[in-house]
Amino acid sequence: MQIGNLYLITDPTRCAEDFVQRAIAGGFDTVQFRSKNTSAADFLHAARIHAAACRRRHVPFLVNDRVDLAKALDADGAHLGADDLPLELAREWLGPERILGGSADTPEEVALRAAAGADYCGIGPVFATSSKSDAGPVIGLDGLARAVKSSSIPLIAIGGIDETNLGDVAATGVHGAAILSAAAMAENVEEWAQEARQIWNDRRP
Repeated sequence: MQIGNLYLITDPTRCAEDFVQRAIAGGFDTVQFRSKNTSAADFLHAARIHAAACRRRHVPFLVNDRVDLAKALDADGAHLGADDLPLELAREWLGPERILGGSADTPEEVALRAAAGADYCGIGPVFATSSKSDAGPVIGLDGLARAVKSSSIPLIAIGGIDETNLGDVAATGVHGAAILSAAAMAENVEEWAQEARQIWNDRRP
């Protein structure tokens, strides 16, 4: 299984199963579950709901930070930041079949993550974002385009991406775009995802 182009990041505050179902129906084709301040029990409860929705639609379900919980959930993979478990060890734990993603701010960091065993890398923030307090400096569209050209693995753009700039992100040739706040705040996430999918398809080279 491989990651898709429209990558939804969700959390326990949106644990109603139909949120993820509608997001996938609209066009999201990868889901990452992320929670920074949740007990393992609450994490597993909410993540199981999201994982079930993904399995029904054959959409990759990834767990942020927690390789142990990714295995407990039989998730399709995990995504790890620079301060999480080293990617080499995570690959040993997850095995060769599951998806392993890493985070990077620069092309040089992307190369390091690829060498450590990452199947893909989240790159950003492309634009200013308030959803991640420890995000690094904004790289902009030019920085994203440079990273895309030099990367040996698929990149997922992240940080401040919404319907107003998604087309410009797609035009860089990046593999995909991660969306959090724009989808979460949408009045109808299925309709929002449909529009996002159309923008993506129209602008990606």
